[in-house]
Amino acid sequence: GEARRTTGPYAPTTRWYDPDTPALAYDPARARQILEELGWRENSDGWLEKDGRVFEFTLVTNNGNAQRRAIMAIVQDSWRRIGVRCHTQLFEWAVLLEDFINKGDFDAVVLGWALSPDADLFQLWHSSQTGERQLNFVGYRDGEVDRLLEAIRREYDLDVRTTLARELHRRIAAELPYTFLYAPLGTWALDRRIGMLDESGGLVPVRAGGAGNVFEFFERWVRAPRAEP
Repeated sequence: GEARRTTGPYAPTTRWYDPDTPALAYDPARARQILEELGWRENSDGWLEKDGRVFEFTLVTNNGNAQRRAIMAIVQDSWRRIGVRCHTQLFEWAVLLEDFINKGDFDAVVLGWALSPDADLFQLWHSSQTGERQLNFVGYRDGEVDRLLEAIRREYDLDVRTTLARELHRRIAAELPYTFLYAPLGTWALDRRIGMLDESGGLVPVRAGGAGNVFEFFERWVRAPRAEP
């Protein structure tokens, strides 16, 4: 109950998120079948092997994040169950960024984004942003995604922008440069005397904005005076 499953590059609380994109099925048996169809066979040690090489890779993340560490343990065990050797390594944040992420020198990584509520994801997904120290650090390149990102930047009509963003969501979800996992949920505790002014000037309870940010309407907040004893 602490997160919401997600299927693409936008936060699920935004209008850009495509709610009709299906989640990737968790099907280890089918994964094993696909690998066998591609020529991988189980060796005497229980690992999948092809042309004399064991199927193995290294998964990295930053130290000090309990959720990411737990994800790595679950992922490692899931790969092991279908015969793939997944090594895991934890690094201090500065080391992870400087030696691996900024250089694009890694097999796979567990990370997360704190996204703005805007539809513009150019820096994360455009093929021009794949160089060293840029944010498309997985090196993803797709001409159709580039076209959609550029169109979103030029479009001011909200409905058209939403259509473009949801098309982008579907395209990236189909190609899976990331394996999208979840969007974490948060709990806010506010003074019961804090409310916010609605459009007509009336006092209503504080509500979160479209991106789930409780401070989006902060300029409307008011605090009722303490009642006299």
